[in-house]
Amino acid sequence: MKKMVLPVAATLAMFSGGAFAHDGEEEGGHLITHHVAGLGIEGGVTWFLQGTDGNDNGNGDALDLTYSFDLSIEARVSNSGKVIAAFEAGNGHGVDSRLGSLSTANYDAFVTDIFATDTTNGVTDSNSPNLSQLYYEGEYMDEKLVVDFGKLDVHSMYDDNAYANDETDQFMSAIFTRSPGTSYGELDRYYAPGIAVNMAATDNLDLTVILANGNGAGFDAFGNRPYGVVQANVKPGFGGLEGNYRFYVIQDQRRFHKIAGASVDANGNIIGTVSSNTAWGISFDQALPNEMGVFARYSSQKSDLAENTVESVWSLGASASGANWGREDDAFGIGYGVIKVNKDPFIKSQMGVTNQDDESHTELYYKIGISDHFTLTPDVQVISNNGGDADRGSVTVYGLRGQLNF
Repeated sequence: MKKMVLPVAATLAMFSGGAFAHDGEEEGGHLITHHVAGLGIEGGVTWFLQGTDGNDNGNGDALDLTYSFDLSIEARVSNSGKVIAAFEAGNGHGVDSRLGSLSTANYDAFVTDIFATDTTNGVTDSNSPNLSQLYYEGEYMDEKLVVDFGKLDVHSMYDDNAYANDETDQFMSAIFTRSPGTSYGELDRYYAPGIAVNMAATDNLDLTVILANGNGAGFDAFGNRPYGVVQANVKPGFGGLEGNYRFYVIQDQRRFHKIAGASVDANGNIIGTVSSNTAWGISFDQALPNEMGVFARYSSQKSDLAENTVESVWSLGASASGANWGREDDAFGIGYGVIKVNKDPFIKSQMGVTNQDDESHTELYYKIGISDHFTLTPDVQVISNNGGDADRGSVTVYGLRGQLNF
């Protein structure tokens, strides 16, 4: 079946687009049967066409095309448990490779690029599907307790948000998708072996605990450098409207170095006193009347580590359903965020920036529902102080995303 699906998906990517979110959330209608011989199947294709105006990073302005392909297969192994396998493939770095910004303008291309199998002249070629996730999920205590164990998309299991969480359906920029990778470092291979436990403690409180392997290759030296997350999600339900108020803390035991006494060797590697990193954050979303909603995020990490170029990040925005103007399959979103750079002299020298300043992002998108399974999304982003450099002008990123769900 894979031999048939992949060529079809690649062909569709050139003419239409779309996919479910990397955390497996389902959007829209579907083109194929979702249950075949006891297997549950979901998938899709996303493509981005993006260009820049005013890019003064030395690479100039250009148009870039990227696509990604996702396929998820699940098999129930008991009344309470199932095994899930997720595959991912794609092509293209997108505008991110030329912008040099602290937050990527195409988060979908960023995730796909991690699996690059060949790079020639800076062009990613990653057509072969990669097994990005393989895990067991068990639901117990009337589904109040959910346990995931295996190779996980760890970063999708916390800092989530109803209105700013899915780069294939909502905002395209990383700053409005999730904090890892912008505020603090993602896991080296992004996906990693680990365990995640989510408990619905009450109707208004969910607790999540995650423990993953932070070692570089993911599976080697398992447990040597753990990556742990604890999150509480308070759901007050103001006025009968759904809201999520998440608070989380991360303990990252990978090798960081204290700024005090740090230096750089001949190969550009930072040397000095080894330390761990601690980060924390909040992610709020609140539904409003008339199918509207607002969101806000804030995250911060240690400022005394030589690897931590970013000190903190905040963002906020709003979303509205097209049902308000007679287009129920459409959606509108606007967001604004600021990345506060670490202004320590050592960090400044590493950045190679004379005039440091915080990088800001503004994004506006309008998702057009073409059919139950296909959407087109025009999008515009404005990045100021690109790369944390106040001597650089603002750059505009304009784009079009296609999304096709199978």
